[in-house]
Amino acid sequence: MEDNQNLMRKPFEPQKLEEDRKKDTFTVRVNDAERKWLEEIKEDLNVASDSSALKFAAFVGRNVLHRTFGRKILRYLFKKERQKLEDFRDF
Repeated sequence: MEDNQNLMRKPFEPQKLEEDRKKDTFTVRVNDAERKWLEEIKEDLNVASDSSALKFAAFVGRNVLHRTFGRKILRYLFKKERQKLEDFRDF
């Protein structure tokens, strides 16, 4: 009987109460290309866990961005109010 109930659940419906879920976790969905990148990162770093690979890649990516540009330039580059070439010309 319980197996039939599992089949009838609505997709993406939480199965746990909010207070039972950890506050510091979240789901990441990847497409086929991103999955390939993640598998390459896992091979390069020699880790089996998707989450460990993503955490380390985020750490490295942050360090590269901040060392290359710095926070001040990054904030400028991604500011919504900044005038961009696409504001004046179609690509």
